[in-house]
Amino acid sequence: MVELSKLGYIPLRANAGQFWQGQQATLDGQRILTNIKAVKGMPEGTSDIICIMPNGRTAWIECKTATGKQREAQVRFQQMVESFGHQYYIMRCVEDIKQLAE
Repeated sequence: MVELSKLGYIPLRANAGQFWQGQQATLDGQRILTNIKAVKGMPEGTSDIICIMPNGRTAWIECKTATGKQREAQVRFQQMVESFGHQYYIMRCVEDIKQLAE
C-alpha cells in the first residue's frame, strides 16, 4: 500500500468476510480482547485493496503469493467488477504495481 501511495493513489484496505472486534485490555502482561463480537466486513470475495486513482479511475486489487489462487468467491467478484467496466488486478509482488500505469 505504501508503493501505491507513493504514486499518488489512495489505497484502501478492504476487510472481507467475518472477523472479531473488541476492547483491548492487559492480563498478566499480555494484550487481550474483551467484549468480543463478530463483525461482518465487505462481502466475501471482495478484493484486498480498493485503489482510488486520478481521472476517475478505481482499481480493485487482489494480493496473492507467487502461487496463490483465487477462491471461487473472488473469481465471481472479479467478474462482477469487470462487468461494470472497472479494473481488477491480481498482484503477486511490488513490481506488479506497474500494471496500474498502463
